Amino acid sequence: MEKIFGLPAHPLLVHGPVVLVPLVALAAALLALRPRWRHRYGPALAIAAGVVVIMTLLAASSGEALQEALQRTGATVAVRRHADLADMTKLIVIGMFFSVLGLVVSDRLSGRSVGAAASNRSIVLPTVFAALTVLTAIAGTIWMIRTGHAGAEIVWSETLS
Repeated sequence: MEKIFGLPAHPLLVHGPVVLVPLVALAAALLALRPRWRHRYGPALAIAAGVVVIMTLLAASSGEALQEALQRTGATVAVRRHADLADMTKLIVIGMFFSVLGLVVSDRLSGRSVGAAASNRSIVLPTVFAALTVLTAIAGTIWMIRTGHAGAEIVWSETLS
């Protein structure tokens, strides 16, 4: 997707992930750290994380189209760096989605276990997914900030020059 209403699509589409990745990451970390909230808010957060993946992929796709157009005009090393950061951000956001989904599903399945021995075993998987969720939430936020900053540097260095 190159254009929306005659404007480059990337600057328009990128605002969704820039705002929502850190918000979903914060909610995911809170959900991972507060097991009581998982049953009530887990499914909604898993859906939100899925929407963020779609938005991130759309922004990345439009960025690739913009990058191709810029290469015809002599794209810089900064554009390549931004694209590399975006590639990693996509992977981390996808990982965050699957860790949230795994946390929600494993927590629901562990709630069905009966008996003390089963209960002890049943907390292992949600605990692993909770740790993965916190790690991917932190990484997703950091990489989104790095990617956005690199993109802003490209725009503003060209605009202010």
